[in-house]
Amino acid sequence: MKTKLYISILAVLIMFFGCTKDYTDMNVNPNNPEPAAVDPAMLLTYTLKHGGIGNADLHQRIHNIMVDTWAEYMIDLPDHWYTDNYGFGGELAWLNQYWNEFYTWINEVNLLIRENKDKPDLKNQIEIARIWKVHMFLQATDLFGDIPYFKAADGSGIPPKYDSQDSIYIGMFNELKDAVDGLDGSLLVGSLSIQDIIFKGDVAKWKKYGNSLRLRLAMRITEANSALAKTNAEEAIAGGVLTESDPDVGVPPLTLRWGDTYPIPMYVGWGETEMTQGFYNLLEGLGGISDTVYKAGSGDPRGKIYFSPKGGYLKSVAMGLSTDSVKPIDEPVNNSQPNTVTFTPSRNMCVMPVSEVLFNEAEAALKGWNVGGKTAQQLYEAGITYSLTQWGVSIADIATYIASTAPNAKGTSVAWNDNITGAHNSQLEKIITQKYIAGFPDNGFEAWADHRRLLMPFLPSPILVDESWGVTQWVSGEPTFANYIERVPYPSNEVLNDAANYALVKAKDKITIPEWFTGR
Repeated sequence: MKTKLYISILAVLIMFFGCTKDYTDMNVNPNNPEPAAVDPAMLLTYTLKHGGIGNADLHQRIHNIMVDTWAEYMIDLPDHWYTDNYGFGGELAWLNQYWNEFYTWINEVNLLIRENKDKPDLKNQIEIARIWKVHMFLQATDLFGDIPYFKAADGSGIPPKYDSQDSIYIGMFNELKDAVDGLDGSLLVGSLSIQDIIFKGDVAKWKKYGNSLRLRLAMRITEANSALAKTNAEEAIAGGVLTESDPDVGVPPLTLRWGDTYPIPMYVGWGETEMTQGFYNLLEGLGGISDTVYKAGSGDPRGKIYFSPKGGYLKSVAMGLSTDSVKPIDEPVNNSQPNTVTFTPSRNMCVMPVSEVLFNEAEAALKGWNVGGKTAQQLYEAGITYSLTQWGVSIADIATYIASTAPNAKGTSVAWNDNITGAHNSQLEKIITQKYIAGFPDNGFEAWADHRRLLMPFLPSPILVDESWGVTQWVSGEPTFANYIERVPYPSNEVLNDAANYALVKAKDKITIPEWFTGR
């Protein structure tokens, strides 16, 4: 892997923040700026915005067309972008783009940390950068599995080896713990009030986010290393995570460059994304609230908030269609697309829903772990209440929804103690189903990870798969892990340019090989 800086940091900062200083007078190479010449908080701003796959170009290619499709949140048909059947979505070249941009973000964060680590007044900038670095690495290792981590973009210029995913998780846990502990509320906020576009330099909020991120990581590895998961979940919760009194954590839109506003309205405008049948099946009937947008006459009240009805109904399309099998009725113009009244260009890109934190705590409590005294049921119902409230559902309807024994198409109901031995209705599946629904539209990485970890919530296997990739065609009965994609291939440029290190992970480079965190 090449760790050099792929873009001019200084040029990017000038473009994004409208600096008016005449940089031509500076005695530095603008393509390789001296660290002292760049305000570290401005470096931080760029990575906060784009390190979460924030620009529409990369977001659509990686988050929307790949991850959101495999999570069955939304789908792009094969006659638009998606490859035939259910094999590998998108172009392999897009993974080269992501890999290069990702390690550019890591290079910038490491530059900030490395060059300013001995400056006490910049301590909080450094700790925030370390927390965000984990956010970025979690997405990357979720996509590929083993990747360069410990020596990546370290300034040495030496191509780093691929680190195992289990060691990466240990490294991320340590990074988060140290960074959260290192945040110092007594320091002056200074330029962070402007350049920290998420929390405006509020250290207490970064601590909560850092602990919530640590809890996310802990619940991700429950099937792979339960003891490590338990320790980190309990420590994160004890340290203080996001609560019902907090807003969701999000990256705000910028307007200085194309694609830096909230991107989903663009995809709808281009006619390129629509509701999946799997998501529709989770919503219809669930909660027992009368709603004519569902053919059954009732369902989750968030359905028409998330998606625009067509002809008075929510309409969806099956996964796994081939180019030849797509009919006019399958096209986005004839089905429900993300609701652009709800999801506007001015929306924040949500990176940590509070509801997710509550559902993660609920799952931890269900396992008998120490979550501070609350029960799994209390946390589960708090997560539901938070999500429904933020979308304007009435108090009366929330009470009806939480008490409802009405199941969705696959037998999952809302009421905590209802039919918990029934198919797809265990208390764990209730938690994961509600976490999935509440996370829409930005939490596709979490939805896909939970499905790879637990095969929950119930998502129908694609009706056709491209078996040349190794994914097994579902025929009958309950789908298994073998019917779904597990990871993305390594970028072709990496295969060519770093052949020695790639050779050590080549055996794992199949989209059907489970990642370590799944426990399989």
